[in-house]
Amino acid sequence: MNASLPSKRSSAKLSVIVLVLVALLMPGTTVSAAGDEIPHENYDLVGANLDVVIALLNTSIRYSEYSYMAMYNVSMAYAEQNLSGVRSILIPAKNLLAEIEDVASSYENLSALIPPFAELSSLSDEFASSEALLLETRDEILDASLVLNLTGQALVDALDSIKRFNELVLRMNSTIDQMLIYAERITALTVEDESPFEDNQLAPLIEKLRDLLRRLEVEIQDIIDNDVPWHEAEPFLLLWISSPYYYLGDTIVGGGYLFYSGTFAVGRTVRINFDGSLLTTATTST
Repeated sequence: MNASLPSKRSSAKLSVIVLVLVALLMPGTTVSAAGDEIPHENYDLVGANLDVVIALLNTSIRYSEYSYMAMYNVSMAYAEQNLSGVRSILIPAKNLLAEIEDVASSYENLSALIPPFAELSSLSDEFASSEALLLETRDEILDASLVLNLTGQALVDALDSIKRFNELVLRMNSTIDQMLIYAERITALTVEDESPFEDNQLAPLIEKLRDLLRRLEVEIQDIIDNDVPWHEAEPFLLLWISSPYYYLGDTIVGGGYLFYSGTFAVGRTVRINFDGSLLTTATTST
């Protein structure tokens, strides 16, 4: 991958950038711009440091993109390798910015560079962790579909797996919403009136993760409707919500199943009470 330098900086500084990268890899070596009076030649060094930070952050974008491709293809080991790369890159980038903190006023929006990358990294880790659990839960539902007579604890476990699967899908869609916010912030970042991070595929690849969730939902819904031996089960109502915690004024997002007379009942009114009072009603659908 070739990282292009901002047009206003000359190619003569390339050797300085190489030296800075070497310095980053040497324990105990720092690139400093300290002192009350900074010699003129140190400005080139500080500028090179910023070029290195931009190159590092662009590399983290590439790793993030690869991780989203891996998540979409359900290759969790490869996804973790790339997410680990993102985390590793952000450390020297943050440390290098700290080294030039004394002259940060020379550059616009310098303090705003790291936070959106760090937030996106954290959310990506969260999504990958949820996806791993979602895949495990899918396998549990698949196992339940192979049971000849789903009763007792096996029935309880199957219902719990279905509930957990749907809760995870809701939560992961919410995580995608947050990931898109920080992907847009990264794209919009500017350094000295330039946009060094706008050439990326973060948002489209993050949106593709919704396709993954829809694909898994269709797969599981087909198993629930056609493969799990519900005909031996007692009637049940299974509800789930997107989060275990809600606060006053929050919108509660959730769903459920009504199994009655050996099938999933359609067109039935469900009344949900809270502390003895009617909270809401819903009508079951397919």
